[in-house]
Amino acid sequence: MVVLVGPSETSFIVHKHLLVKSSEYFAKAISGPWIEAQSGTIKLASENVNVFELFIQWLYRNRIEALNFVDLQDLLLVVIVSRYQTSRMWF
Repeated sequence: MVVLVGPSETSFIVHKHLLVKSSEYFAKAISGPWIEAQSGTIKLASENVNVFELFIQWLYRNRIEALNFVDLQDLLLVVIVSRYQTSRMWF
């Protein structure tokens, strides 16, 4: 899957099975009768690219090392995980 993030549409190539396995939101978007499922592309224009990079890191590693919640990006990561209904989160 191609995920286009932020207003600049930074492109991320993400394995479909990881998105489906980790998030109800992505599972529905990818599997349903939506344009995202047909095109293989999901647009997340309102997301922060740096935060989405952390989210991808979490998807592939199943963990994020040393989050510091004083950092705004770390807090935004928690928001993105919640927004896309991920089923698990390990710190």
